[in-house]
Amino acid sequence: MKPAPAHILQLFFRWVRVEIDEEHLPPEPINPLVSAHWLEGVKISSECGTLLIDEAHEWGTLFMTSLRVRIENERSGKDPEQNFSPYKVDVEARATIVVIKGAESLGPVEDIAAVNGTSMVWSAIREQVAAITSRMPAGPLVLPSMTFRDVAPSVSKSREALALTEAAPQPKERKEARTGRKKSV
Repeated sequence: MKPAPAHILQLFFRWVRVEIDEEHLPPEPINPLVSAHWLEGVKISSECGTLLIDEAHEWGTLFMTSLRVRIENERSGKDPEQNFSPYKVDVEARATIVVIKGAESLGPVEDIAAVNGTSMVWSAIREQVAAITSRMPAGPLVLPSMTFRDVAPSVSKSREALALTEAAPQPKERKEARTGRKKSV
């Protein structure tokens, strides 16, 4: 076991809104000792971002990571299989993250901060929602575990490059009269 390359120095919630959605309450309350609400098929939206604060901090590089998580229970299209949560949720939290000195050997510090920082903030939001809903009449709501590898700036840049490549005109194929082989132009 060894220390992680990123740590939370401070975390705070900008807001925590959790309310029962009367329209989507289960017919019977669940037993919180053996179950929690499973969110399969429930639309959960998120917005996240990571901002560089200080490259020369004594402990490493400082970043601010923010994450907003929402369950609005809005019907998306005409999907008959769509599921709903017994709660409407809107939570935003921010954290000051330090990527420790030497962590750059593991990859770009921006990626380490974005992926690890967002994961740690998600965990804090997940615990806050579980704690609040465990005292509510519909029973505990536990957000699923998530991976945030796709929020790394290098992954985003790769996706943008791929999108530009896919959007670029593709070479047309033509047959050479003499050889019958295809050739790109």
